[in-house]
Amino acid sequence: MALNKEGKIEDHPIVKIINCFLHSVRDIEAAAKNFIPLSQLWLMMSFMDAGDDLEKTKGKIKAKNESNRCGREIKNIYEAVELLDRIEKSNMPEALTNSLFLGLFSAFDTFKGNLLFFILKRKPVLLNALESEVNLREIFTFNKISLLKDSLIKDEIEKLGRESYIDQFRKLECWFDLKMRKFNH
Repeated sequence: MALNKEGKIEDHPIVKIINCFLHSVRDIEAAAKNFIPLSQLWLMMSFMDAGDDLEKTKGKIKAKNESNRCGREIKNIYEAVELLDRIEKSNMPEALTNSLFLGLFSAFDTFKGNLLFFILKRKPVLLNALESEVNLREIFTFNKISLLKDSLIKDEIEKLGRESYIDQFRKLECWFDLKMRKFNH
């Protein structure tokens, strides 16, 4: 086990992979806490700004009292109405929430891929469970067998990532001979 100067295992590759994942999750959490309320505030402020622009334009039109010389003011009214329409149809807070939620899955998939790559690279006997075939042409494109193995591991992890989570867990159960889908209640 790789220990640092203080006797901690922080430098171990699995610890680094886990820490990277945890920091991604914490970043997503911080983004949700900070930017979703900010997007709601932006919508409210934009609504108030558009209302203020309409009021100012209304005052300018009354002051001019000449409809044929209010071209700029009419353009301002159209712009304010377009902004109000955009604000009404905006769903920015929900779009941010959905994006961040999907970001969690992306972070998990990255974590899973990095962890699997490390484990499969360290325990080559586990590669026997992989159902991969290699053609001769592909073998000859690599000048080192280790590069070929890395490529095969990455390909297998990528294939796994395209499957449903249930199928992924089923396959991981076979690879590692452990139950991942049965939990005590």
